Amino acid sequence: MPGEQTIEMKRGQTMFWNGKTIHRGVAPEGLHERMSLHGGGPISGGPTNEKVDERFRWMLSPNIRESLPAKMQLYYDRWRALQPF
Repeated sequence: MPGEQTIEMKRGQTMFWNGKTIHRGVAPEGLHERMSLHGGGPISGGPTNEKVDERFRWMLSPNIRESLPAKMQLYYDRWRALQPF
């Protein structure tokens, strides 16, 4: 994807990201099981009339889904369904 970034992490490292970001994990070659812990939810006292962050508005373009690998399209569809517009 245009502007894609790869962030390599070591075992035990933690990453926080915006839940609206398309993301995926890749297990190192030879690793038979990849375990991760995920959490999320609304922020207490956060905005109630949420809008799509301008930095991610490009992901709402109609041609984005078709440019993704087939394996990512389901995740994109789930993300897209949660976007307010």
